[in-house]
Amino acid sequence: MKKISAMAAVAVAFAATLTATSAQAADFVSTADRISLQNFTQTAKARYGIDLNSADYKVSQSAGVRIIHRKDVPTPEASITKMPNGSTRVGARVQHTSPSGTEVEKLAAPGEVTVQQEVPWRQPSCFSLTDEEDPANIGDMLTCSAWARMSYPGESRFNWGYKVYGTCTHTNRINTYELDGCDVQTQQLTFAHSPKLYWNDWSPRGSVDLPNCDDRALSVGWGGVTAGHTTRVCERLNPYPGVDPGTMIAAWIGDAWNGESREVAFVEAFGAENTLAIEMYNEAYYFYSPCSLIPPSFDLCG
Repeated sequence: MKKISAMAAVAVAFAATLTATSAQAADFVSTADRISLQNFTQTAKARYGIDLNSADYKVSQSAGVRIIHRKDVPTPEASITKMPNGSTRVGARVQHTSPSGTEVEKLAAPGEVTVQQEVPWRQPSCFSLTDEEDPANIGDMLTCSAWARMSYPGESRFNWGYKVYGTCTHTNRINTYELDGCDVQTQQLTFAHSPKLYWNDWSPRGSVDLPNCDDRALSVGWGGVTAGHTTRVCERLNPYPGVDPGTMIAAWIGDAWNGESREVAFVEAFGAENTLAIEMYNEAYYFYSPCSLIPPSFDLCG
């Protein structure tokens, strides 16, 4: 019996060692990924003033796209597509879930928000993407989204503010390629039990045209409650609201090179029938193409 107990103890110790080894392997982060995560959080802080915890995020590769995303979401779907006009589109989409059930009541009980008060946004969920196999390192994109409960006295349903924003950046200093577009998109991911949504508002209400870059406030309202976001618009920001509530696109189209960045953003407001979680698909894309090879602009963008 003593011999059996000793063997059992060895087996338990061995199993514990395997478990610890597996956990260490699961938690292993390469030096390159650690640097990427550090740059990711630093960029989010510099661009948007938000503090992200790198421990909440991981690095994944999908379809040739390198993606940094939250650990608690499924691996993003990604793609690199050659467009008919000759440009290349790099993109990915991730899921973002709203608060639900009792968490909604804790977030803001009916009547907590007074008329004409702007609601606070919850901690955003972000992701970044870049063409992993691009030796020229042409560009990248960082995008975030956040929820806000737009509660007001006498409301008859659960109302939400949702904002999606992103920055695409030209990272190739050689200037043989240029960014010619980027966009952010969202739509509800529906299941049999998904709550029905109703449009309340969206912003911007129409295309924004500017000769130079300028900060523009985006704001949605419902029942006297507002939710807003400020984004830097350069050239043109085109909104494309969908028929289905929660379906929205904001796109920039133009030319950016020599390390320049362009921002895209929208804010939307919709109502839900109940406190069930709202699953959203967030998508982000950037487009790049070769610069002109015709003299006198040979090898130059613009």
